[in-house]
Amino acid sequence: MEVLRHPLPEEFLMISEFIRDIFEDSISDLYDSLGREMFLDYIDPEKLIERFLEKQRFSQILVLREGEIVGWMEVRDSVHISMLFVKKHLQKKGIGRRLVKLVEENALLTGNRSITLNSSPNSIGAYVSMGFVQQSDLCMINGVKFYEMRKDLQ
Repeated sequence: MEVLRHPLPEEFLMISEFIRDIFEDSISDLYDSLGREMFLDYIDPEKLIERFLEKQRFSQILVLREGEIVGWMEVRDSVHISMLFVKKHLQKKGIGRRLVKLVEENALLTGNRSITLNSSPNSIGAYVSMGFVQQSDLCMINGVKFYEMRKDLQ
């Protein structure tokens, strides 16, 4: 059984390594060198801590199974999922769906009727299966490729 909780400051190096490992295994080949550099800078432990301290704007959830990091999500402004990562062998097991459900519930509580995210090209299918709809053609900013997606909430 997984435990979902906010991270502790001393965990951000491990969290950064967790994200980096998944990025390098599944996503980095889709980016050019600038995109890889920009993403790795975004997940630098110090940058993660800076956003952690901006509690009014960012929320971060860590998923642990038997003490091991198996998932991570960062949400901006209560409605935009800026990062969602699940350990590869545990994908399609409901962890990501559980994390998205938390964002949906919080968005509704704060009066919002939709949530958004920017999907890497290889993750669109997962997000479509959760009810997200593609809102853009492939975008690229600073070498980072993504599709804008939105999910309307009931």
